[in-house]
Amino acid sequence: MAVMVALCGANISAATAESGFDGIWVGTESAMYQEMNGMLKSEPYKQSRPAKIVIAQNGTLLGVLEGYGVGRYNHIRRTGNTIIFQEGKRIGQLTLSADGKTLTEKGQAVDTLQMNVAGREGATSGHGSRAITMDGKPIETVGPVTGTFHRAK
Repeated sequence: MAVMVALCGANISAATAESGFDGIWVGTESAMYQEMNGMLKSEPYKQSRPAKIVIAQNGTLLGVLEGYGVGRYNHIRRTGNTIIFQEGKRIGQLTLSADGKTLTEKGQAVDTLQMNVAGREGATSGHGSRAITMDGKPIETVGPVTGTFHRAK
């Protein structure tokens, strides 16, 4: 009888661990940025924003609804209590806490380089110009992203 109880407990525990990632997760992501003004670079600074991640089918489907790298991620690998996801240069890992209530994120995200260049004074769009390559493509930068999430209520 004790063996049966132990086996049933192990199966329930495994099922919970398998679906522990599933749900809607809300929190904050932070990324490090650095601005350029001509040839001068600013000190790196942190920028945070609200984020929402949806995980389904035992951690095999992942979508970022808000935050850095919005979209569905098709390249997902799961190792223990961590999901590793990637699309292009956006890569991240989400680690589930032992109690299943918190996800922590470590990764990197892509942004386009913003430059403040000399320009006329007066009304402007309020946006810095995007740095571009000789063929007109935006210069992309990759920076670290961290985040902490809890289950949406």
